[in-house]
Amino acid sequence: MKKKINFFTFVFLLLVWLSAASAQESADKLFQIKGFCIGAPSSQGVDRFVKFINEELAPRGVNTLLVLIDYNYQFESYPQLRDSAALSKADVKKMVAACRKNKIKIIPQINLLGHQSWANHPNKLISEFPQFDETPEVKMPEKYVWPNNDELYCKSYCPLHPDLHKVVFAVVDEICDAFESEAFHAGMDEIFYLGSPKCPRCSGIDKAVLYADEVTRIKNHLAEKNRELWIWGDRLIDGKSTGIGFWEASYNYTYRAII
Repeated sequence: MKKKINFFTFVFLLLVWLSAASAQESADKLFQIKGFCIGAPSSQGVDRFVKFINEELAPRGVNTLLVLIDYNYQFESYPQLRDSAALSKADVKKMVAACRKNKIKIIPQINLLGHQSWANHPNKLISEFPQFDETPEVKMPEKYVWPNNDELYCKSYCPLHPDLHKVVFAVVDEICDAFESEAFHAGMDEIFYLGSPKCPRCSGIDKAVLYADEVTRIKNHLAEKNRELWIWGDRLIDGKSTGIGFWEASYNYTYRAII
């Protein structure tokens, strides 16, 4: 025998459903960006990555995909900056097509300013252009440990080197064109080396000014092609007053850049 739902139970279930629907609508309005951040695949892994977009991200309502590219692309403007087994333009177009089909905004990232090395090796930019290194006197160790005498976490480039932005902006424009993107993520997080006292250009300049000027310089360049700048926000948080940590916030006063 089938059980009938009485009127009061029906009203209660209806109110629960309406409340859930209203909460979902409010959440959708409040959290308009449903993002996912992931490292770029290898060239061999692109088809699997496209499958991941179609079968995992899209069904979950992800509408923004941040892909950490750095130098994992076959740059034509500066081919020497390519990582080994870098993505081709055809690889990127597969990812772009999958995102377009699923109405996902795809944003490429290249770490600018900081994260110019990792552990005991420099990245492609300062490896190929060592003159851009903010702290050339700090040599990469054979074996990396933290803490260390040089306070080396990751290298930074010198934001005031006169030849830097010609190179940086060329690869930024190229990767944005390849991804057909309306935004670019510049990283700019966890910057420990900035305004080095031994740098002939940056020494004595307020670190907050150096940081703010570099953010503005990148933002203005992107704006020329109607693109917006995204960055991580940890360098704009006062680490000492919040006490949240050396990596999670700034202890070298870059947080004042936001003023």
